[in-house]
Amino acid sequence: FLHAYPQWAQRILLVQIAMPPKKESARYQKLRNKVHKLVGRINGRFSTLSHAPIHYLDQPIDFCELCALYYLADIALITSLREGMSKVAFEFIACQQRNNGVLILSEFSGGAQTLGSGAILVNPFNTDEVAKAINEALHMPEQEREDRHQFMSDYVSKFTMQNWADNFVTELQTQEQEHEMLSLEVPTPLPLGSVGESYKHAQRRLIVLGLMGTLIDYNSFKAVSPIHDTLYKDLLTLSSDSRNTVVVVSGRERALVSQWLGDLPVWIAAENGIYYRLGGRSAEWLSLNDESQEIDDAWIGTIKPVFKYFEERTPGSMIETQEHSITWHYREADEDFGEIQASDLLAHLDKVLGNQPVEVCLDTKMVQVRPHAVSKGAVLEPLMEACTSYHRGRSLDVNERESNVSISADADAPPHASPLPTTYLEARIPPEEATFLGICGSAGSRQPSHAGSQSARDHSREWDAVSDLDDSLDFLLCLSACSTRDEDLFGNLLSKDSEDVPYADHLPDAIWTCRVGEQASQAKHYVEDCRDVHSLLSALASISQQLPVPDVSVSASIAGGDDGAASLLLGGEEGQLVPSALEHLEEIEARMTGLQLAFFLDYDGTLTPIVENPSEAKLTEEARSVVRSLAARHPTAIVSGRARATAQGLVQLDELYYAGSHGFDIAGPLRRGASGADEQVLPSISFQVADSFRPALEEAKAIAEEALSSINGALVEDNTFSVSVHYRMVAEGEDRERVNDVVERVLSDMPMLRRTHGKMVYELRPSADWDKGKAVEWLLEQIKKEYKEQHGLEGGFFPLYIGDDVTDEDAFRVMGNLDGMGIIVSDTATEETTAASYALRSPVEVVQFLDHFAQHVPQGLHGGQLTHGGPLTRGPS
Repeated sequence: FLHAYPQWAQRILLVQIAMPPKKESARYQKLRNKVHKLVGRINGRFSTLSHAPIHYLDQPIDFCELCALYYLADIALITSLREGMSKVAFEFIACQQRNNGVLILSEFSGGAQTLGSGAILVNPFNTDEVAKAINEALHMPEQEREDRHQFMSDYVSKFTMQNWADNFVTELQTQEQEHEMLSLEVPTPLPLGSVGESYKHAQRRLIVLGLMGTLIDYNSFKAVSPIHDTLYKDLLTLSSDSRNTVVVVSGRERALVSQWLGDLPVWIAAENGIYYRLGGRSAEWLSLNDESQEIDDAWIGTIKPVFKYFEERTPGSMIETQEHSITWHYREADEDFGEIQASDLLAHLDKVLGNQPVEVCLDTKMVQVRPHAVSKGAVLEPLMEACTSYHRGRSLDVNERESNVSISADADAPPHASPLPTTYLEARIPPEEATFLGICGSAGSRQPSHAGSQSARDHSREWDAVSDLDDSLDFLLCLSACSTRDEDLFGNLLSKDSEDVPYADHLPDAIWTCRVGEQASQAKHYVEDCRDVHSLLSALASISQQLPVPDVSVSASIAGGDDGAASLLLGGEEGQLVPSALEHLEEIEARMTGLQLAFFLDYDGTLTPIVENPSEAKLTEEARSVVRSLAARHPTAIVSGRARATAQGLVQLDELYYAGSHGFDIAGPLRRGASGADEQVLPSISFQVADSFRPALEEAKAIAEEALSSINGALVEDNTFSVSVHYRMVAEGEDRERVNDVVERVLSDMPMLRRTHGKMVYELRPSADWDKGKAVEWLLEQIKKEYKEQHGLEGGFFPLYIGDDVTDEDAFRVMGNLDGMGIIVSDTATEETTAASYALRSPVEVVQFLDHFAQHVPQGLHGGQLTHGGPLTRGPS
């Protein structure tokens, strides 16, 4: 270096530390003599009376003094020919928090792979390269020094010895599991009769289901086909049974799993357990990861090009990128070629990932990279904590439970109901979710049922909320087609006597573990494929329909409360749930006697489940057929926040009335004019309320789209006479606040618009005094006119409005003035939170309700039949 850059001879100092070994060998003595001669020759050539370029310390140095030297140095020069961990490099970085020193590191050292982006890597055999590296470090700009040091400091701070030890133990356990898999045997077929008998007599059941390969086959997933209606109904019946807790565990990301499962009231564990939620869509997502530690997924960007490379060169393969993991699927590729490519991909990943905190899994025709210690079996612990009295970190004292909560049950209530401390109730049931956990009602929800009173319904919901907290599970079914890495989903459930499973004492005696597919597994049983899974779930759903609903009343008081404010009531007078329309059909039909029915239906969340992306809310053929049959008997309108043309395109039924943009754009059924070759097909009516607002709405849409373009998940939808800003797929926290700020900024510049709120959506609408309620009033008047023109008489009408959103409350409120009825689509609505008279639990129940009136006209009702050639004609009654 001093030969190449002599200007540094009097300005640079090398402190060479050579700590001697405890026992000197002849070889070491020879090397030391050689180094001494070399140091003497260099100092003799470049030294002055006041300066020597090398300080050679051939002696033991106290660690504190060594740290002081680390702190004072501007450059650390580590040119080892062979080295393991590079401990000196890590120590230097830790001591350089103030000076941002530069690290020159041998490319043969152990730390080169992990610190290479921050250090200057050199070949120690190439002395010219080392000299250039020293000169580069001396002239490095301050900002670059700071950036390089920050990168290395972040790595050293995160990947401590403890982290290394944890990863090592996790890898050891993974290898142990894989070794155990080699000795596993193929399980026995699932005894369906025994499972059904065990399920029938159980009062507290936990059902854990996989998604891919269990509920959904791979082809349906790739084609983004929705869960078919029969399976959806069975899952709805099972999850609505107050005795059941249904959990779906998947490796897919949470947004996609939510979209697939829609409004089903099931618990979900997504991304192999990284995230989970204890309820339906309104429940909060929780993380299996320690809240104090963010998941580091910077490595995903590093390996994405590698995955892309293999995807492009392997026909039939595909990449799936989740929030914190990435998967390469080659199920559809040529079998032999796919295996060869998978092996090559593993070799590439081994080089690229280095010591990143991840693990690579090769199994079931996929290669997946995920964070360390993540598995489907690990998420069982928080799930068991949520549905039993098991508590991570402490056990609950029986006396404490009995002194804090009192439960009075009817004679028929399950005898094992075990109370929990009120603090546990509060943690499990926040006020806004208290009724959500009480998803119950008649178990026989697949067909309209007249059985069951409101009192029984209320009690069943109360029991459901507390049954989630009951300690005594007496049935557990686990069905999955998981990978080898996730076989602990079965293993942990079969370890009742193991100290490694902390919740083992809370597992029931009746545990059924079942793998989908006949292959070696830790599960005790297997079924052949998804069809067998669907058949089993259908059989269990049928049993749930036949069993009586549990009856229990619950109250819990908090010690030290005052004025009754410290009471937690589940159900009761203050939180009376809206009665079920299916359970009160006879009562509803009695109010309709002698009247012509008219149906007004919302679309999203009513005819279809709410989905993450509004463009994917597709109407099933079954629902379309029911609505078509309904419109043939009764005037039927779609009243949606979507643009009218969009709603028409989704429903694809010309015989309906459509009110789009929350009622601002209305059109009647398409009717043919006089017969002839040139006859036109036009809407029977057409009405637009706020056409003059269109330019302002277009401008608002353009501004919102530009401002939100940098926010992942934000979606701006043009609904012709309104603009919808969806934030359902936007990450919670700062990004959602930014969405709100953008909407407020748009409104401040455009006072002619106003904002309304929906389910995870902001609606920008004209400030005109118009809403869905007024649109329904106007539409009903037009329907009456057509009815009078056709029949020549004034017919009495009974309008029914069915919707699920906040914007539908305007329509519910006018139903009383119209002598009609509002029905909300919700399983949590109370009489205090909605103006609707009855409730339907989900879009599936909406279709059942509509099908009842589409198939027959109850006695005493008028039924109209709509023809395509003219207005209403009288049909049979």
